Amino acid sequence: MSLSDFQSALESIDTDNLPSSLGDKRRALAEIFAKQICDGQERSTNPYFTNDRGNNVGMDVALAASAACRQLSKLPEETTENTFARLLGRLERAKAEFKGAHSDTDGYGAGTFGEIERDLIRLAVSMSIDTEGVAFRQFKSNAAVSEARVARARSSQTA
Repeated sequence: MSLSDFQSALESIDTDNLPSSLGDKRRALAEIFAKQICDGQERSTNPYFTNDRGNNVGMDVALAASAACRQLSKLPEETTENTFARLLGRLERAKAEFKGAHSDTDGYGAGTFGEIERDLIRLAVSMSIDTEGVAFRQFKSNAAVSEARVARARSSQTA
């Protein structure tokens, strides 16, 4: 990933519209998403990432990164802990929708959501946010419900 590609991806994310409660961590949050945008762009232009079925997994990464970035819009002003929990909940729902709408046969799209979620939790921990608190327990509960819905939808499609 080139520095100019990363800068371009980072500039595409409007950090000024992120909740002010994030303070100087707004850029760090945007960098998590910009990294995935660049990864999708890089892989989609590299024939190495084309599988034997002719599908380039970079497109799955790019589509997932785009869907993830849309979750940043209109986050309400609230405590930093709630902002992270809300964003993680939105990402989990977006991942479930992505899985329902895209084949993602190699799992790179879902993996993109997983990497973003992992990095968000790391950022939250670095900010001394209680990732075992009520808001995060609610996120984990919502995540389990979303995964169960996707599994039921897939099983009804194959039946």
